[in-house]
Amino acid sequence: MSPPRWFQMSAVRLPLEQAVYQSQLLRASHRFIARRALRILWDPDSKSFDVDFGNDQPIQGDAQALDLARTWSGVAIAYDVMSIRASLYLGFWRQAEATCLSVETDTQVPYVTPNGMAQGEWFERFMCDYVNTCGVLACASGPGWSSMEPLDVAQLIARWRKEGLPKRPTRGFFMVSKDLLSSAEMDSFLRGRDEQDSRWLRYFQTPTGYHVLSTWSRRNWWAD
Repeated sequence: MSPPRWFQMSAVRLPLEQAVYQSQLLRASHRFIARRALRILWDPDSKSFDVDFGNDQPIQGDAQALDLARTWSGVAIAYDVMSIRASLYLGFWRQAEATCLSVETDTQVPYVTPNGMAQGEWFERFMCDYVNTCGVLACASGPGWSSMEPLDVAQLIARWRKEGLPKRPTRGFFMVSKDLLSSAEMDSFLRGRDEQDSRWLRYFQTPTGYHVLSTWSRRNWWAD
């Protein structure tokens, strides 16, 4: 089953340039190489943002992408990730006083197994690190959470309160800061699941204070 294209994130109160550089060291550790910049446009008809995939610009680094973005609403930077030999798009666009962020995967990224990792492990590790490094309070992907819109965390939590956590066979990835969702309330959501759903959409906590639900990795790498 193909993964959702875009991973939605809550907006951050940073200038776009700072939001890009916030994850510079993390990207360097995985040998991200910026190859292309794509303009993120506001579509007045759909009242949403979209990427102009037909007009990409070759670049040789983040600084060149940011030069282009000065006259754009936002930029999607296409990176070759040398540690996994695959590609990722990281999106950054302005909205009011905040910067919105998103991630789009190459279809193979959630399944790569570098350095003996389990399938999906690299992807889960990277997403947990990226969300935390960028100071994002929540991230979501899956049905209903895969567009280029800033994540409405209140809406996500309200859905869980009404419907419970997503059930199999839905694939997805969710991170929510404990500042927004208490451990006690998350425990109540988890108690409402059956055993098969619990094995499918696995739950763990990060040392940096996030609840994580994911279907991508079958290995408890966070417990090592």
